[in-house]
Order: sequence, then structure tokens, then C-alpha cells
Amino acid sequence: MKEVNPSLSYMERMSYASTRKNDTWDAQCISAVLMRRSHLLPDANPQDYYWTMRHLVNRRNALVKASTKLMQQFHEQIQTAYPNYKYFL
Repeated sequence: MKEVNPSLSYMERMSYASTRKNDTWDAQCISAVLMRRSHLLPDANPQDYYWTMRHLVNRRNALVKASTKLMQQFHEQIQTAYPNYKYFL
């Protein structure tokens, strides 16, 4: 596992005429840096892996919680507007 400095992915992104900023494009830029410079990049610290995983799990939990809250709000609003909406499901 290699560690890619954010400035390298930024330079890769800026080397193209279109400097889109989204996750897919960032992933492509990071993979391009990895393919070209993998022998120069430092190995990732295993602690960083666990830190990243912890943050990903926390982010997923927050998204699930927000999704549940939005779904409950949606059902409340539908039930207010259409009291018998469950019969249509």
C-alpha cells in the first residue's frame, strides 16, 4: 500500500485542460500518480489505514442515520398529505 501526497494528485489534475473536481476524477488522478511514481512513493503507515477505515465507518454510520431520518420525515409528510397512502403500497 502506497501513500500519495495530495499535492501530487493536485498537480496531476492540473496537468489536464479540464480541471474537474469530483471524486471520480480525483481517483483517476491518484491512480495515474500511482502508476507513474509507485517506485518513488513511500509505503503507507498501517496506522493511517486504521485511521482511514475508522473515518469511513463513521461517515457511513452518519449517512445511514441521515438517510433514516429523511425517510421518516418523508413518510410523515406523505401520511399528512395522504392519510391512506399505505393502502397504495
